[in-house]
This record gives sequence, structure tokens and C-alpha cells, in this order.
Amino acid sequence: MTYAISLQRGQLHMRMKEFHDRYGSVVRIAPDELSFNDPKAWKDIHGNRPGHLPFGRNPTWFKAAKPGRPDAVMGPNEAAHARHRKTLVHAFSDKSLKEQAPMIEASSLNG
Repeated sequence: MTYAISLQRGQLHMRMKEFHDRYGSVVRIAPDELSFNDPKAWKDIHGNRPGHLPFGRNPTWFKAAKPGRPDAVMGPNEAAHARHRKTLVHAFSDKSLKEQAPMIEASSLNG
């Protein structure tokens, strides 16, 4: 219930931080959902692994574009995602994100 209420009120990100501060880097946030706040977890879960199938996109969060509308970067269409990713990948490299961190922190509510 807390998850749904926090999501509806636009406060889920703050509740998730509270949960991680209290319970650690892995938190069960719903009966069928875990939240990880360790950067290594992102690569372990979502990174490409040679010889393995790609991690499927949850249709709850990754919906197909409406007919006649362009596909979103994070949509379910793999070809469109690959095209968008090729354009944006350098902006999200470890080096680039570290360089952008001070600017992001300065403009955040918690900064």
C-alpha cells in the first residue's frame, strides 16, 4: 500500500531513499519487485551479458508508442532503442556522468 500511495503522490523516490537508508542496498518494495541502489547492480541486472538473452522490459513501465507516434528511447521496440542508444550512449558513460555530477547535484532538491 505504501508503494502505491507514494507513487500516486509523486513521493516514491523519497520513500525509496528512506527504505534504502533504513534497510540497505536491496529492498523489497512490492511482492514481486526489488529495488537496488548499488550502481554495480544496474550493470549486473541490465547490462549486456554475452551468451545470455537480454533482460526483458517490463510492459508496465515500457509501453509501445501509439500508432503514428515515434518510439520512445525506453520503449519496448529494440531497434528504436538501439538507434536512440547509439546517439546518447556517450552522454551516459561513467566519465561523462562523473563530470556532470556537480551540475546535477547543484540543481537537485537534495544538493
